[in-house]
Amino acid sequence: MIICKRMRGLHLFRIVVPLCLFSAFISGFSPLRAVADEGFIRRIIGGQEASEEAWPWMTALISAGSESPADGQFCGGALIHPWWVVTASHCLTAETADSFEVAIGIHDLRNDAENTYRRIAIQEVYLHPAYETGLDPSIDGDIALLRLAEPVYDMPVLPLVHQYDLVRPGVEGTVIGWGLTSDGGQGSEILLEVTLPIVSLEVANATGAYDSDLTADMIPAGIAEGGIDSCQGDSGGPFVVPMDEGQWGLAGVVSFGSPEGCAAPNAHGVYASVPYFFDLLMSWMHSGFERWRLENGSLSMLADLDDDTSIYFAEFAFGSDPGNADDRPDIQFVKKSSPGGEIVPGIQFRRARSDEEVTYVVESSTDLQSWVPVADAGEELQEDNQWVFQGTESISSQSAQFLRVRVEPSLDATAPTFINGAIRLKGMLDQSREFVFSRFEDSEPVTLQFVSDNQRFSPKVTLIDDTIGQTLATVTEHEQGEIRHTFNPDPEKVYRVRLSGVNADASGAYHFNLPPVEATEGEGGEGGLGVAIAVGDQVDGVLEALDLIEQGIYVDDYQLNEVHPGDTIRVTMTAGPENALFLPNIVVLDGESFEEIVNSFDQETPEVSVTFTASEGVDYLISVSHLFENEIGSYTLSIE
Repeated sequence: MIICKRMRGLHLFRIVVPLCLFSAFISGFSPLRAVADEGFIRRIIGGQEASEEAWPWMTALISAGSESPADGQFCGGALIHPWWVVTASHCLTAETADSFEVAIGIHDLRNDAENTYRRIAIQEVYLHPAYETGLDPSIDGDIALLRLAEPVYDMPVLPLVHQYDLVRPGVEGTVIGWGLTSDGGQGSEILLEVTLPIVSLEVANATGAYDSDLTADMIPAGIAEGGIDSCQGDSGGPFVVPMDEGQWGLAGVVSFGSPEGCAAPNAHGVYASVPYFFDLLMSWMHSGFERWRLENGSLSMLADLDDDTSIYFAEFAFGSDPGNADDRPDIQFVKKSSPGGEIVPGIQFRRARSDEEVTYVVESSTDLQSWVPVADAGEELQEDNQWVFQGTESISSQSAQFLRVRVEPSLDATAPTFINGAIRLKGMLDQSREFVFSRFEDSEPVTLQFVSDNQRFSPKVTLIDDTIGQTLATVTEHEQGEIRHTFNPDPEKVYRVRLSGVNADASGAYHFNLPPVEATEGEGGEGGLGVAIAVGDQVDGVLEALDLIEQGIYVDDYQLNEVHPGDTIRVTMTAGPENALFLPNIVVLDGESFEEIVNSFDQETPEVSVTFTASEGVDYLISVSHLFENEIGSYTLSIE
């Protein structure tokens, strides 16, 4: 048995190109500085309360609609970019993009004032394609990214660790979370932390504490005598290690532990390795660079294929050829005249990318140790997108002056638009979502899976030859909200995949997978299936947090079966006796087109009903909800 750490209930890097008054050179890479599955269980044991200011990028995953984060927190995460939170895949198998939110900047889940933290909805969920489900748990790939519905620019972000020497055995890291404080005990409403040493895979595997050997995408940490560990409720939370200048970097994500239990002797906790997944995480967040990287044959964004000392991201940013050592980023020193007539130093380089792809920052120094941005540097556009930035101090005013340009992935990066390999995505559709697809390696058949969750809209897939703009296929035929479309991609072509609804204003939760993923018990999204109900049936239901379809609105869907043309059907919904303020609502839809047939909007009473006559060839969907925002609770539904 594998025990995972869940209980239900950028500056990513920087590349600097220094330039002195008399020579230019490309520097090396350095890290950036600002930067339901109920069987899966882990938590923090033997730790202490974290200080309120220590971990500002820490996030809590909470069920949507929970009045208090303490009532809905089930996993942790870390803000690694204004648009992105990293967590564990196993936290999300039973979730859809609208079923949970993140709380950022929170310390006390119960008592922190609402104006001291932010609660943000999820736009898209990216699961690692190798991760399976809680019922068939392959723990490989237990890492995921959440794209937020709005960016967080006013909070620091946690840098990703890409250097393996920072996660070598013996390095002490810190894990943070709100999980249980003893094996089988209670969770903490206060953020806790505990320091753990990393151990080698060989040491951890030699204990025999796991059902199978740990692998290279995992980092074990803990002590042989036990007593300190992460545990249930901590899943997805950060395991951080020291970086340069006292900064912290994300080294691991709380993943799973031994069947022996949390903090048991010789049973180390296991964390998904961020250095191992670094390139994948970057490819998700910066898909424009990912497309360029694959077109140019690099294995890593940190690679230097032509041995010219410029890593791939620098070649991308400055528009040089990554396969030609003679074509290096062209950074030049220039002299400029200030408005007062003095000669000031300047730096000239090509800005080859948009602001949504790369951030270019000019910095100055007098000692090559301390660098400060040249905030008021004059800038001038030359030919071929060559830009000149000039300093503010005259050349004669100081004995030494240096300029450099720093490039880093943009904090304004748009939503991912490029697909090459497998993808597992849960998102919220707002009219349409597009991806560019290319299969550089081969032309094997590809099957796309697009699923409308909760039958909120009828799905549509459009496949376009992106080079010439020709529509190759338009697919609207679906089975219970699911479209599967197979085509043979040409390795020489680029395709555009457009996900939308039959109605142009479609919105709601969806899944998009390549290759298809079979829905299983505990896996979020049932392909749009509603619970079956027939004439003469009466069901007791509950509108709860997991039934959220958009802010403030909760819905249960029922598929009406055994209806004969000409039958007069009466549907009645009654609020539970304890829900004095709950006003129910019924909408009957055409199950194929999702067009509305009848509703109870004008009935503001604890019991409402609608009547309609069944037509030939129509499948009916009964959607039950509430009349006003944020009303949840029990109800009775009957069909006569």
